[in-house]
Amino acid sequence: MGDDPRAADALAVIARDDLAADRIDAARLALERARALAPGHPELASLIPRLDARSAALARDDEARARQRLAAGDLDGAESIAREVVARWSGSAAARAVLRDVSAQRADHERAAAQVRLDAALAADDLGLAEEAARKLRELGAPGDAFEPRVAALRKRQRGARVEREVARVLAALERDVTVALRIWADADADVRDAACARSDAPVLRWIQQAAPRGGRVGGAGGRRAAGRDRAVQSGRRRAGADDGRGLRRGAPRGARRGPPRGVGHPLA
Repeated sequence: MGDDPRAADALAVIARDDLAADRIDAARLALERARALAPGHPELASLIPRLDARSAALARDDEARARQRLAAGDLDGAESIAREVVARWSGSAAARAVLRDVSAQRADHERAAAQVRLDAALAADDLGLAEEAARKLRELGAPGDAFEPRVAALRKRQRGARVEREVARVLAALERDVTVALRIWADADADVRDAACARSDAPVLRWIQQAAPRGGRVGGAGGRRAAGRDRAVQSGRRRAGADDGRGLRRGAPRGARRGPPRGVGHPLA
């Protein structure tokens, strides 16, 4: 673009006005256009340093405002100002430091809130909420040794309570309907089956247990599980002499009152 001193003069006037009004971006654009029209224009030598100095001063002012908002606990305000600074002055190390501090403080607040939720859930024995809070703490980088053992202890207590309830169902059903009891037992987890066998005198439970896969439910999954369960139940009934009821309802907990001792010739011995 050729020299056009008159147009450059007009642009220099515009740049001075914009600079006086702190319209830094507009002033910089006017000076760039003036330099393109007249690279040796005399106003450029004074206006460009003034523009750079004023721009740096404004950046420092905004950086200071961001730090003040951060110190006051206004994370949103601090972040907003710091982002504006970075958008206008991408090299602002101070503004980027504010953004890092905002992110760190928000993470601290989230960890503290998750810890409060975890404490409340553990106090209420609410395993679901406790595990949700623990997942959040893990995501936020909280050390697991501060909370994992407490969640594991609640999980163990609740699993133990569930096992006790299921075992009680099996033992109670044995007194009423052996087939129903065996189906409950066969559908249960291995630890329930083991506990029921340990606390019951019904031989049929142990006979089915010998054929049951460890760590799962009797008969597999879905429809195959139901079919396998029923086959195991019928097999156990036959082995226990179910046709005439012998030995099926010996379901009292171990150590409770028992019947006569079994002799060598007893069919269930």
